[in-house]
Amino acid sequence: MSVEITSVVGAKVTGERLQQLIAQCQSFAWASAWITPNNAFEAAIEAKAKLESLVIGTHMYITDPLCLQMCVDIPQAKVLLPDSGPLFHPKLYAFRHEKKVTIYVGSANCTNAGLNRNIEAGVFLTGDHLDQNLQSFFTFIKQQAARAREIDDPLIESYTANKKLNQDALDDLGNFTWVKKTRHTVTSSLNSDLNGTEWEQFVHLVEEDNAKGMRLELLARARQLFASGRTFQEFTVTEQQCVTGLLQPTQLDGVDWGYFGQMSAHGSFKRVLREYTSLLSQALDKIPLVGPVKRRHYEAFAEVFQRIPTARATWIGFGTRLLAIKRPDYFVCICNPNKRQLADVFGTSFSTFDLDNYWDRVVAPMQLMPWWQEEIPSKEFEQQLWMGRAAMLDAICYDPTMR
Repeated sequence: MSVEITSVVGAKVTGERLQQLIAQCQSFAWASAWITPNNAFEAAIEAKAKLESLVIGTHMYITDPLCLQMCVDIPQAKVLLPDSGPLFHPKLYAFRHEKKVTIYVGSANCTNAGLNRNIEAGVFLTGDHLDQNLQSFFTFIKQQAARAREIDDPLIESYTANKKLNQDALDDLGNFTWVKKTRHTVTSSLNSDLNGTEWEQFVHLVEEDNAKGMRLELLARARQLFASGRTFQEFTVTEQQCVTGLLQPTQLDGVDWGYFGQMSAHGSFKRVLREYTSLLSQALDKIPLVGPVKRRHYEAFAEVFQRIPTARATWIGFGTRLLAIKRPDYFVCICNPNKRQLADVFGTSFSTFDLDNYWDRVVAPMQLMPWWQEEIPSKEFEQQLWMGRAAMLDAICYDPTMR
């Protein structure tokens, strides 16, 4: 009997065909790199009496713990954990009929996306049950099952915790940020392309700023304030004015708090601080003090910040001042003296900067730059700079003639 080859293009068609084969076959064996809830998987679980082997991969933590839970009482179902060796990546569905077998091989994982939404391609192979080539697929699944683990509650609990720990990285896999080359306009004084600047050159650029020591001292004092365990609302009025850039005069205890976006010239912001301290505090609480800062953190900050009745997206100076003081490793304040140079660095227009596009135009592309990706250095001065490296773009891009 020759092997009949039926090509299949499209996820949904594949999923529907698998369900038909489950109903028609005498037994079946599957091996899939990942499984998430979908109709074909649910049909397989309902037909577990026919199941010879089900091998589930968990590399990259795409498999849904709910699917593992559905397999707890099915001894034929086994799992390969992320530390089990090379990436387990098959998408193989094998079915036995009376005197023939049907095999699917292709790109479709047993996931809702793979069997419903994705762009997928594969083939169904149908032939004699004695065909050695077709039987080799059953053998492969059996071999993988032999080295896989049984699925029980402790395994699921551990897998779920590990998946949660790595969820941010999984979410980031769907993001893509373009590298925009630095523009050199008539107003540009910066000759370096920060997209290609390594850490050593970044340090050199910062060292050209005569006020670098005071800037780093300000950031160190701000870290102490936020690390005190108090919320912004619990800071003293003077401390709040320091953080917001509203202190006047700007110097206090040897630190000039006017760097990184002095806001004292904006009288309306003084009233905002006085009347909406709670909202400012809630907004700042959305930004973690340690660990990675994600887009969702920034969006949560912006949403609360713009609950202030008079707030608007164009309050980018005030908003990014707060961000840069709390997390200077991720945020740089946008202000009149630096916005033209920063716009050139990020290949955008300074006149259209606002809180709605700040993450996409500044924060996300900055994280692609070599100097930002550098591991924390060993020298004390560079460590301080590294902890405030995003905010210190102000030292590189600041133009005092634009104050």
